Amino acid sequence: MITCGKLSWIALLCSLFCGALPVCGQGSAWDAAIAKVSVRPDFNRTPATAFVVAIRNQTAFLVTSAHVIAGDDSPMIEFRADPDHPRKANKRDIQGSESDHGLALLAVSNPPASVRALAPAGGTKPMADEVVRIAGYPKQVGSFLAPSTRIAAVRGQDLILTLQADEGFSGGPVLREDGSVVSVVGLIWGHSGSFGVAMVSDLVKLYLEGNDLAWDAGPAPGDLKAQCMGGSATACSNLGKQQKDTCGFDAACIGQAQCWMDKSRALTLIKTICDPGSGQFNQQSCDFQRQNVGPTASRDCSNY
Repeated sequence: MITCGKLSWIALLCSLFCGALPVCGQGSAWDAAIAKVSVRPDFNRTPATAFVVAIRNQTAFLVTSAHVIAGDDSPMIEFRADPDHPRKANKRDIQGSESDHGLALLAVSNPPASVRALAPAGGTKPMADEVVRIAGYPKQVGSFLAPSTRIAAVRGQDLILTLQADEGFSGGPVLREDGSVVSVVGLIWGHSGSFGVAMVSDLVKLYLEGNDLAWDAGPAPGDLKAQCMGGSATACSNLGKQQKDTCGFDAACIGQAQCWMDKSRALTLIKTICDPGSGQFNQQSCDFQRQNVGPTASRDCSNY
């Protein structure tokens, strides 16, 4: 049953948000990358949001906030592009469970054909007072919304957002108008969800690289050289070296492939040794590895 309070809340949302959207609840070309995430019913947890960061071999990889799926290795994914056919996801990795900084990586086989990966924002870093857009499934509305909001402050690797939104946006992207991702919503708090914390996309890129997954919008299907030069370590190492003569890959592509592979291994090593929850934590080894492979982990692989 929809109460008067809920009706007024929805009316307020539509009056605030529809000025920025053609129709209330209607998104843009990028909204096919957004999905609702639901865990087991016995968890009694509000559905939240995830978004596609890569598509490889008919598998969509999605990022969400760790607390959204914590405890459920096979949550259900409802793509915005095909809401009538929910799909089971497989948890590929989860790091941390705190609301504001934990991340999780999900994999879904055979996503809808219209699904595309979102790209990380380039150019200028996010700044206070910048107008952005959050995308997700707020609890009080129960459907997709992509309202405009404003960055109130930048604190280290966190963005503080001013929101008029409810829980359910957790794990969703914070976007610029071109559809590029500047951050991921981690936590919403305050009266009627009036504030939110989001981690910048650079942290998400490092997290994905630690899982051997380069974050980019992805090349056109079949464009192997674009995959290579776009920074896909797997495409470069598996295809570049084997088909260099046939496909015309050059030394720069191979060099970039090796750079990404080395960087990914270094990040994974540091993550394993230096994470107190990994079971392999050792402070002395952590300090040694940070000094030994730290420069490799922070290497810029784009300059080839």
